[in-house]
Amino acid sequence: MRQPGQEFRVDPSKSTVFEVGTLPQLPWEVQQESERYLSNNSIMKQHKFCANLCINFKTGSELLREEQNCMQTCFSKYQSAMDSYYNERNIFQSQLADLKARGLDVYEARDI
Repeated sequence: MRQPGQEFRVDPSKSTVFEVGTLPQLPWEVQQESERYLSNNSIMKQHKFCANLCINFKTGSELLREEQNCMQTCFSKYQSAMDSYYNERNIFQSQLADLKARGLDVYEARDI
């Protein structure tokens, strides 16, 4: 007999079955705002990283020539690293789409 308060108790002998759900489709306006936020967030992270690396905030408000050069170099290296990341991500997503198109399970094909 069931005891009160145990309606939602998990049965330990029952196996768990996972289902892959679908992602909700965002409205166009929300999607545009999300892309703008992600872009601004990426630029903010780039500036924060490079500023902490290159700028000495104790010396004053003027940027030295070395600090400006360091910032430009850091921006170009950071952008290059992010471009590499986006290229690798796009390759991975295209390989996942290819596996799905061929009807293979993406979780079993671990050598992609």
